[in-house]
Amino acid sequence: RNIRQRHINQSLLELRRYLSENINKRSLKSLMQITLDTAELLTNSQIGFIHFVDADQEHVSLQIWSTNTNKTFCSIEVNGSHYPISQAGVWVDCIHQRQPVIHNDYLSLPHKKGLPQGHPPIIRELLVPIIRNGIITVIIGVGNKIVDYNQTDIDLVKEIGDIMISYIERKQIDDRIEFMAYYDLLTKLPNRVLLFDRLNYAMAQSKRSGTLTILGYLDLDNFKPVNDIYGH
Repeated sequence: RNIRQRHINQSLLELRRYLSENINKRSLKSLMQITLDTAELLTNSQIGFIHFVDADQEHVSLQIWSTNTNKTFCSIEVNGSHYPISQAGVWVDCIHQRQPVIHNDYLSLPHKKGLPQGHPPIIRELLVPIIRNGIITVIIGVGNKIVDYNQTDIDLVKEIGDIMISYIERKQIDDRIEFMAYYDLLTKLPNRVLLFDRLNYAMAQSKRSGTLTILGYLDLDNFKPVNDIYGH
């Protein structure tokens, strides 16, 4: 048990290090996939997946499968389309109950629905909702462990999900700060800071290549009174 816990701790440390080093280098999809691969490995599962839950708590969208699921089991197309929770399978029990759910005998569940074509077969599954500010934002799930899932698996998947969400939130904040620095918040148009950055880049390219840079300027008559009356 001590050896396994040490292995888990080391794996979680490596996950944090990877996410920290790649948060601004890799796409969110690839970061989530690495997170799923870790959850799958540490729970001895064969499949892993992430669903995002809309703010209305009535719709979900499949975001990503783990690397092994995509490679070995899954041929379903992931298009990010949203669909009502009422049309989803038994995995939404974790949304209705707002807590982790284990289905160790999936095939015997009376309220399960048929799986779409190309979906991995399910033998047993563990689903953990990640809640932020009282709202379920993400469902992280693993499935088809050889033996039954238990509370230890729940705690582990929840910790991995919390790690993932904390880095996703950090990236969203970084992206927001970068947007605020280079774009006008009202119009969403590039601001002067971004203009100067692009202009300097273009001029440097022109200098190296011996070509010209042309800057177009458009002036709007009587625009100043609009700013004076209604604000910038």
